[in-house]
Amino acid sequence: MHAACSAAGFSPRVAHHAKEWVAVTALVARGFGVCLLPRLAPVPPEHAVRRLPLAGAPAPPQRLVACVRRGSGGRPAVARGPEALHRPAREMSPGTG
Repeated sequence: MHAACSAAGFSPRVAHHAKEWVAVTALVARGFGVCLLPRLAPVPPEHAVRRLPLAGAPAPPQRLVACVRRGSGGRPAVARGPEALHRPAREMSPGTG
């Protein structure tokens, strides 16, 4: 986040922290600041916020987390899911080879 802000010409002053996207958008809707929000994060319709796509470089990094049921990772069909996600993630992430 800080790299994207710096590239845009400003340094953020972080005053609030929230872990749930609904809480984050509630803070923004009430005028407490702005946020970087993933495209797939839910925004309740009653939160009067507007999504603006980021342009330019550097784009903020994204973290993708895959979850499987404990003990099921040894099953071939379950193991193929995270493997299928790792390949394109490595191709899209510079420097992760």
